[in-house]
Formats: sequence, structure tokens, C-alpha cells
Amino acid sequence: MGAPFSAALKRCSRCLLPETHETLVLDAEGVCNVCRAQEVKAKINWPERLEQLDALVAEYRGRYRYDRLVPFSDGNGSTWTPPFPDEALPGPQAPGGVHSLEQVQALLDRGADKVILNSAALEQPELINRVATAYGAQCVVLSLDAHPHPEGGWQAWSQSGHLDGGREALPWAREAVDRGAGEVMVTAIERDGTGQGLDLVLTAALAETLVVPVIASGGCGLAQHFVEGYKAGAAAVAAGTYCCQRDQNPMQCRSHIRNAGLPIRLEV
Repeated sequence: MGAPFSAALKRCSRCLLPETHETLVLDAEGVCNVCRAQEVKAKINWPERLEQLDALVAEYRGRYRYDRLVPFSDGNGSTWTPPFPDEALPGPQAPGGVHSLEQVQALLDRGADKVILNSAALEQPELINRVATAYGAQCVVLSLDAHPHPEGGWQAWSQSGHLDGGREALPWAREAVDRGAGEVMVTAIERDGTGQGLDLVLTAALAETLVVPVIASGGCGLAQHFVEGYKAGAAAVAAGTYCCQRDQNPMQCRSHIRNAGLPIRLEV
């Protein structure tokens, strides 16, 4: 039998979590911030939002050269705008990514702190050297889309995971770091979007091999998957489907990670 409720302890009038819980704040009506956030989410028309997102992705994929398209919003009334004006890139192009030092400069001029190189780095590895020399290793993130090789190990793929890049993942990551990449973001592309968990063997292999931070992604479906990624050696864990298509709260996820004994900020 659990301990009886203390009359002096304030609790959320809905979920009954105590105010002493590190991430909870009760409002004037005695409702916690997590329950209020669920209210807002319940009012969202998700099918309509997905249609809008699909239309925006189709538009920007046709107009700009991207490896990845990541949706973001800066709050109520925000608008979707390209990261740089039309003249910054030459006309409509096939999907790709940042392919020149000039494009890197355009992104940095518009507020970016880092650039992510994937397909372009495989096609012209010297681009990593040029960017790192010009702006520092902290500016360069290698995006590594890794797929298991039938004979063992992993292969680096390009063009958003559609083409075999012709390089083994671990040696390629080491070379990229030697050339100046300051971080490596690895995506286990066969797990991406499945919610079945990260490729922990791949994450551990990279973390043990590299001297720079490894960001693990591809497969998070539970808060426990984040914990497993950190314990495998990842410096950070990235998730998309977990946050966008599942009823998950980032604060609760952070609390789960903290409760597992891992140091993480609860407020950002």
C-alpha cells in the first residue's frame, strides 16, 4: 500500500502529482503545467497540420538543395520562411545539402551556429577541411546516415539515405573528424521513424572510436531509449517522430533521463 496523501502537500487537481516534483508548476487553479500543455495539444488538428507540413516540405524540397528538412516554429503567429533568399542558391535544384563554402557563409550570416554536411562531405571531403579552417571545428557537424552491411559493420549512405555512399561508416567518421568535423550525428536509417530504439552497438562503436561528441538518432520511441543512447556513449540524442507524432512531453522525457542518474538540464 502506498503512503497516504499529505493534506499539507499541494498536488495537481488533475494528475495528482505533487508540487515538489521538479518539473511541475501549479497555476492559480491548481492545475500543473504538464496538464495545461496537454490541453493545448488536444486542440490541435493533427491531420490538418500534417497536410500543411507535407505541402511545405514539397515546396522547399523543390526550391532548395536539402539533405534534410526539419520543421520548427517560434510560437504563435510564426511564419515559415526559407533560411536564405532565392538568390543565395542557383535556381531550383535536386535535393542535396550545403555544397560550398559560400553556402556555409550564407547560413552563418543568417544566424546559424553550425552547418551539417552529409552528401557533400562524401562527394568532396575537402569541404570539411575548408569549413573547419575558415570557421573552426565547432561549426562543422558530420551527418552520418549508417546502414548495416550484409557482411558486418555499417555503410555510410547519402542523399537522405537513398544512395550507398561507398564508404564504411566508422573509417569515414574518423576521417571526417581528422579533417575537422567537431561533432558526428549518426542516424541508423533502418530504424529511423520506427520507435524501436537506437542502434546501440553503432552508437557505442562511434563513441569509442571518436574524440568528438556523437549525437545518436534513429529509432527513439520511449524515454528509456534516450537513456540507453546516453549509456552507450552518446553525448546527445536526437528525435523527430518521438516528439512530433507521439503524445510525449519533453519535460517528462528529461525527468526520466535525470531519474536514471544521468546529468541533464530540466529547463532550457
